[in-house]
Amino acid sequence: MNAASDPNADYLSEGMTDGLINSLSQLPNLTVKSERSVSRYKGRDIDPQLVGRELGVRAVLVGELVQHGDSLSINVELVDARDDNHIWGDQYTRKLADIAGLQETISKDIAERVRPKLSGEQKAHLETPRTRNAEAYELYLRGRFHSNKRTEEGLKKSIEYFQQALQKNPNYALAYAGLAETYNMLGFYQFVPPREAGPKAKQAALKALELDTLLPEAHASLGLVKAGYEWDWAGGEEEFKEALRLNPSYDAVYRWYGNALDPLGRAEEAVAAAKRAEELDPTLINSAAVGTELCRARRYDEAVDQLRKTEEMDANYFPTYRWLAMAYLGKSMPEQALQEAQKAAALSNSSTEAMADLAISYAASSKTKEATSVLRSLEAASRSRYVSSFEISAIFVSLNETNKAFELLQKAYDEHNYNLPTLKVDARFDNLHSDPRFGDLLRRIRLPQ
Repeated sequence: MNAASDPNADYLSEGMTDGLINSLSQLPNLTVKSERSVSRYKGRDIDPQLVGRELGVRAVLVGELVQHGDSLSINVELVDARDDNHIWGDQYTRKLADIAGLQETISKDIAERVRPKLSGEQKAHLETPRTRNAEAYELYLRGRFHSNKRTEEGLKKSIEYFQQALQKNPNYALAYAGLAETYNMLGFYQFVPPREAGPKAKQAALKALELDTLLPEAHASLGLVKAGYEWDWAGGEEEFKEALRLNPSYDAVYRWYGNALDPLGRAEEAVAAAKRAEELDPTLINSAAVGTELCRARRYDEAVDQLRKTEEMDANYFPTYRWLAMAYLGKSMPEQALQEAQKAAALSNSSTEAMADLAISYAASSKTKEATSVLRSLEAASRSRYVSSFEISAIFVSLNETNKAFELLQKAYDEHNYNLPTLKVDARFDNLHSDPRFGDLLRRIRLPQ
């Protein structure tokens, strides 16, 4: 959408795209692909019919954004992907200071073409600006741009922008929802201590819902907090379902929901949820999520097949190799697991999760010295940054140091580690199942034993 290919305007084009998708996704009986799904077409001269076939959609919205100083020019065209016929198009020229209402205007105009019989409530929802403060909106777009990178640096940078947006408009619900999701991701990816991330995510999500009860992003983030941090399984499921009621095309919620179903022993539902996310949005992260859920369901051959397809999409996405390593360990193929774990560690810039899996794969290959070396490096790193106790405990399990493993699991419990609930479905901990301390831990996390 950034026609001038100006990297300084990427946050505007990607933010506008994301905003339009979120608004239109909330219309009834309308499935809209996510920003991640369409980002591969950025900067390309696209063929709407080809895009329609690749994404499985009936219509394609093509847009170009050009910034001239303090002015924006946006050209949009809605094309029938079946026959390449023009459905509708328009040009919008606004001052940058008017950008806050521009997205709502375009959303309303598109909605009237694809869903001409909108109710009064639906039209009002589309026409109501989330903020009238242009500076706040621009800062929010910058926050989303950095948050979507899902790196530690990007997530922390996004918090700065969301907070700046709230300084401009203290009642900006979307900015609070952005904060909530970002704090959740910092905890979920184990970049910061859970007790730092979880409470901040909950506070931001509740504030967003206080300002806008119909905000699916806020319900989704509250669901993540309740299930992943507070271990309130019924409360988390309720929030995920509400987010999907408000936005049935919200693929990330299906992915998060599936992750919350795993600990409850609902493996088939978790796989189905991940597959639904992939159907809605066949992107890299959703493809890998299906492989993850198949692996947790101990369907290892299917997991390998799925993850090999994910690898074809992007050979540099390290989670693919993490879960391939786990699948090969499940298939009692330690040498193949080690090869995949080494790829993951190299591509991840030595993330805690990838390094833990590398140590476990070394141990499974009878390379205890190498496994211990990785363990010591993570223990040393923990003296200067947060390192997940949950991942360290998995290494101790592989080294048959059971007491030390439970000591670290207790620490993960005290921290309310976001990944601790996967304990029962994580094959790395299978050797602990017969220990009475394992059942006691499940009970305290409020999980079935």
